[in-house]
Formats: sequence, structure tokens, C-alpha cells
Amino acid sequence: MNFNNWQHSCWKFLFASCKDVLSIQRFLKSPPHFPVGFTFAALMLAPTKKKTVAFHTLGCKLNFSETSTLARQLEADGFEKREFADLADVYVINTCSVTDNADKECRMLVRRIQRKAPESLVVITGCYAQLKPKEIAEIPGVDLVLGAAEKFNITK
Repeated sequence: MNFNNWQHSCWKFLFASCKDVLSIQRFLKSPPHFPVGFTFAALMLAPTKKKTVAFHTLGCKLNFSETSTLARQLEADGFEKREFADLADVYVINTCSVTDNADKECRMLVRRIQRKAPESLVVITGCYAQLKPKEIAEIPGVDLVLGAAEKFNITK
């Protein structure tokens, strides 16, 4: 296994091991390729390029504000923010449940990410994630689902 695959597995472990988070079926199907007790700090110390993150917001002004807060939080934790159209290590989609198109748009974005960057992690947050976490977790390509109360614990 090369370092990038190992590192990707470590990211998956990080997100799947969060106590407040819905378990990720895709992660559980593959055997772990990381040491037991691996921590976020160890991943951040790994000798590699700076981690990148891209955000997409669906919905209301509150979602845009929360996405900005998430971006600042991840930048403070050492991530480099990228445009959603660019390649990134992690993609965060902050969803809305008010519009009828939330589920369709979310699925479309996840499919687009899977075509563009299949090794990237996909994190779905927001109201839609809060209301239908199991439905979202079953979307092929989704690695982590964070409801309203969990979204700001993305790196914990």
C-alpha cells in the first residue's frame, strides 16, 4: 500500500471513529490499513503536503454562515481551502432540507466528486443530514454524515 492510500485510510478512520457520528458503511466494508489507536494528531504530523478542503453550501444564509465557520475552523487546524471545482482531499457539503431539490442536488454533487476525485473524503452536514442521516449515508461516495449538533466537531 502506498503512502497516499494509507493516509486516505487514516482519514477515513478519523472520521468514522468520531463518537458523535453516524458510522460510515463504506469504511466498514474495507479492512483497516492503519495502526490501532491512530489519532488525528498523528495524521497532521505525517510528512506530506498540506491537506486541502473544499466546501459547497445549499440553502439559507445560516448555512452560508456555518460553512464559513467550518472553513475557518479547518483552516486553523492546518487545512488549505480550495474552490469546490478544484481537487481537494476533503469535500464538505452543507445541505438544506427546506428546498425540494436538496436530496437530488446532494446526490448530484457527491457523484460529481466521485468522478473527479474518488479518493477524497465526502462529508455531508446540515439540516438534510440531520433529518435523514441513514438515507445520506447510503449514498455511494459519502464518508461522513454530521447533523446540526455534530458539524462543528468535524475534526474531533
